[in-house]
Amino acid sequence: MADLSKMESIIDAYRLVCDEERSLEADIKKMLENDVKFTEEMKNICRRMPNFQMLPSDAKQLSNNIHFTSNRASDVSFKIKQLDSVKTRVSQCLQRVGDILDLKYCTQNIEEALNNEDYEVAAANIHRFLSIDESAIRNSANGAINGQVLGGSSLEEAFIKLHEAEDKLKTLVMRKFDEAVVEKDVASVERFFKIFPLLKQKDDGLRKFSNYLCQQLSQPNATESKSAGLSEVSDHIGQLTNLFESIAKMIDVHTPLFETYYGPGNIIYCVEVLQRECDRQTKKILEDFVAKKNLSGVVSSVQKSSKSTATANSINKVDPREIVGLLNDLMKINSRSETYFKFIRERTKKDIDSSINEDDDNLSVEEKLKKVDSLIRNCTLSHMIQELNGAYVLLEEYFARESCLKAIQGDDIETSATPTLTPGSLTSSMLDDVFFIVKQSITRALTSGNLDVLCATINHTVNILESAFCDSLSERVKHGFPNIGSISGALGSLDLSQAYNALQTGRYLQTYGDIEKAKIVFLCSLNNLDTACDYIKSLKTTIKDQVVKSSIIVEKPVQKDKLESCLNDLFGLIARFQSLINSGCQQIFASLIKGRIKSWLDSFSSESQLLSEDDVMKYEITDGLRPYTQTLMINLDSILKSMKTMLTSNNYKNLINITSTELSQRLETVVLKCSFNKLGGYQLDREIRAIINYISSVTNWPIRDKFSRLKQIAIVLNFESITDVLDYFNLNADGSRNNSSPSNMVTLWLTPNEVRQILKLRVDFASEDIRKIKL
Repeated sequence: MADLSKMESIIDAYRLVCDEERSLEADIKKMLENDVKFTEEMKNICRRMPNFQMLPSDAKQLSNNIHFTSNRASDVSFKIKQLDSVKTRVSQCLQRVGDILDLKYCTQNIEEALNNEDYEVAAANIHRFLSIDESAIRNSANGAINGQVLGGSSLEEAFIKLHEAEDKLKTLVMRKFDEAVVEKDVASVERFFKIFPLLKQKDDGLRKFSNYLCQQLSQPNATESKSAGLSEVSDHIGQLTNLFESIAKMIDVHTPLFETYYGPGNIIYCVEVLQRECDRQTKKILEDFVAKKNLSGVVSSVQKSSKSTATANSINKVDPREIVGLLNDLMKINSRSETYFKFIRERTKKDIDSSINEDDDNLSVEEKLKKVDSLIRNCTLSHMIQELNGAYVLLEEYFARESCLKAIQGDDIETSATPTLTPGSLTSSMLDDVFFIVKQSITRALTSGNLDVLCATINHTVNILESAFCDSLSERVKHGFPNIGSISGALGSLDLSQAYNALQTGRYLQTYGDIEKAKIVFLCSLNNLDTACDYIKSLKTTIKDQVVKSSIIVEKPVQKDKLESCLNDLFGLIARFQSLINSGCQQIFASLIKGRIKSWLDSFSSESQLLSEDDVMKYEITDGLRPYTQTLMINLDSILKSMKTMLTSNNYKNLINITSTELSQRLETVVLKCSFNKLGGYQLDREIRAIINYISSVTNWPIRDKFSRLKQIAIVLNFESITDVLDYFNLNADGSRNNSSPSNMVTLWLTPNEVRQILKLRVDFASEDIRKIKL
């Protein structure tokens, strides 16, 4: 309680009491406002009180009803279970009665069918007997039934009789099938083949029928093998083709028979047996092929030829043209084999997939698929084809390399005494010859249907193009572009490095004709490299398209990655070719253009850029250009026009880009060392625009971006006043960007410090004013 001895304390306590009183009055008022509503609710409750008193009795009655219903439901459920049990027993009884009737029918008919040699009917009766649960009949039959006579025989006698008939029929079917095979009675063979599943001898039927097919397969080839010694070697491919087609035809013809009587998923067992016979026959054919073609001797000779040095006697080398026929035969064998394997793989997979819902106690679907892959991968034919592929890759690599070397050595640009370059013939013969050989090798590998062979051939192609083709052109480019005394009337010049290379190669000791030939060889080499880039792009696209159309399997990610890696290696040659092209174009620039630019820049830097109006008016006579600038453009025009007729469009574009870049950078360096007035900046701007317009006129590609910085430098030097820089770069007085007119925005190629440095080149701009400009 606060001390109330002071007036202030009393007043504060009074105010608190008043506030509390007002709060209580508001609460009371709010409660009184709901009085009417509370009263109505109480009246409603009072009216409903009699109904609430009836709730206990109603709830008790509901509980009794639910309990009664539950008891009834339990009784009904029990009765249903009893009925279900009775139904099951009745069904079992009917099944047993039916089995006994079937047993009686089989017992009565089996002997008659056997006597009449109606083996299909006899097998059907045995099959029905074997499907009967013998133990269930013995256990369910009571003593009276078991002793009862069914058609003159008891149950036990019926079982004994049917078992004996089963053994007898199995023996008969085996013997009849073997007799039909010996007698070559195809209809009887198929007749008894259909009976094996009815006697639960599916495995025996598959084994015997597969062996029969193998025997059929060997008979025609036995006749062919006798005459093989008199036939030509090329007949080996025909023998393989006939063998593979015979197997494929057998599988196609007999697949419905297997599926109908043995169910889907059983072709694999027949294929497994047929493949053993196929391995046996293909081994004989391929061994005879290897022997008659002397493949081992050819491979050995090629290996020795590959190891021989360049100075060795070329007479002892194997002529690559001599092995073309062998390469074609090897690829035909490979192609036939891959097509055969693909057929086996697809046909068995289709048959196995259709057996997914079938019961097979032996192998699952996954195991069967793995078995097919293992069968193809580990068969003798596959191993022999792999060995032949190894020999093919070696021979193909030798053929391509030696043929390309011959094409390079016989290049018409080198062998000709007076080579020339015309707009319709800017490349030499080696380019088309080399890529014809390369494409021929890859196309032959595509026909093999084997991804490993194709990838190996592509890798060898990359090595050949890199080592033989590219290296030979690289040597020509490294000799440098010869600097002749006159090119279309323009005096040539060399820098120190070019002069040293020229002295090292002895080019100054040669005649003018030799130097002219060296120039043509150099330019032709650059054109060969550029065109080779286009050929490689086309070759890569062709390979991709042909792989899709061919029988080569590229389904797994590993296979796709392998092929893509090889194609990327092939495509990677373009980078090396482009590097050589850039080096060659740099040499052309250094030999023909660099000296002229240097001479022009020397004249530019030695002359004052503080021009008067009389000076500017004097230059109007020469189209606004100073004499040394006009001389530069005349010299450039002469050089570039001559190069345009002797270079491919891409190489010419490369030369233009190098020229534009070097000219822009060197001129910028010189400009930053000079001093200008307003008219000097104006004259510089005119000359830069004239140079840009000229270079743009001699090419179809945009080159103005090469001069973007230089153009802005000239514009800055051409300003009337320092404040013009703000208007040009669209800046506010505080240096911020003015976004009110986006259409007038200028791309900034110069930094603020560079702009200030350029403004300082103007002798009529005060340094203090330049520092005040905010950029």
